[in-house]
Amino acid sequence: MFPAGVSGEANKPCPIDGGGRYLKKDQTNLAETFACIAKVGASGYGLLGQALTAAMQSNINDPGGCNPGFLRKDALLMVTFIATDPDVASDSKGTPAEWAQAVIDAKHGDDKSVVMLDILGADECKLFDRICLLTEMFPYHHRENAWAVDYGPAFVKAASLVETACAGFAPPG
Repeated sequence: MFPAGVSGEANKPCPIDGGGRYLKKDQTNLAETFACIAKVGASGYGLLGQALTAAMQSNINDPGGCNPGFLRKDALLMVTFIATDPDVASDSKGTPAEWAQAVIDAKHGDDKSVVMLDILGADECKLFDRICLLTEMFPYHHRENAWAVDYGPAFVKAASLVETACAGFAPPG
């Protein structure tokens, strides 16, 4: 992965074990690698919901796609949003309910096989914050203020939600 641009991006290759575009728990130098890939800059135009929906499509996750192995039947999915602006109605196509359904469909109808971590601009969920509305549609979710000095506690909370979700997870047969 090579987050590049002009607005805070890493502007260097971020080595991910196995050459994938996502991290696994046994990633070499996990904290450093995450810090590298998280420096994506200020572009994206608030298209978080649309990007999530695109990431769930089988044509990119199946063998031969650009993200093979990202979605697996035998694994939970943890979605992490980090942004200072919400995805408002004029940004992503679709609705929070449609985005949630794309994730649920990709996880074979099991909303409990997904953990949502929402690190966005405000402490409280506002009606115009469609990512917050999406996040709260899942039983395992946590919301943190993007202006926090340290995101560590948010990831600790999310990790505990992963443990809880994992305890009840039964991969589809």
